[in-house]
Amino acid sequence: MNKQNTASRELPLAIEGMTCSGCAVRLEESLRGTPGVRDAVVNLSLERAAVVIDDESTDLDHVIKAVREAGFEVGREVLKFVVTGMTCSACAQRVEETLLNTAGVIRADVNLVLERASVTIAARVTDEEQLV
Repeated sequence: MNKQNTASRELPLAIEGMTCSGCAVRLEESLRGTPGVRDAVVNLSLERAAVVIDDESTDLDHVIKAVREAGFEVGREVLKFVVTGMTCSACAQRVEETLLNTAGVIRADVNLVLERASVTIAARVTDEEQLV
């Protein structure tokens, strides 16, 4: 399959743990060597990476793994949701498993009694141009 004909997308990510330009270079090289990654640009001062992936051959979870293997962490955000309609612990477990199987989800905790879910996701960085 021609690499240029596959669907691709850019993943803007917050990166934690870089302390010098060598860190940024190491992470960039590591990401570029990851199967399914077309390109990666790491910015030390902004603590972010822009990673272009082939949607058909990799996903956000593989990129997160590559960042960790290079010795860094993807920034995290915690989102809280109200979850209604759960009637038993199996319902809560099913919701939790569904959340955990979603790309970019690092942790999920669902509380049946409080009808709440706390989801830790990989933090993404949004450019101002994307909002306008």
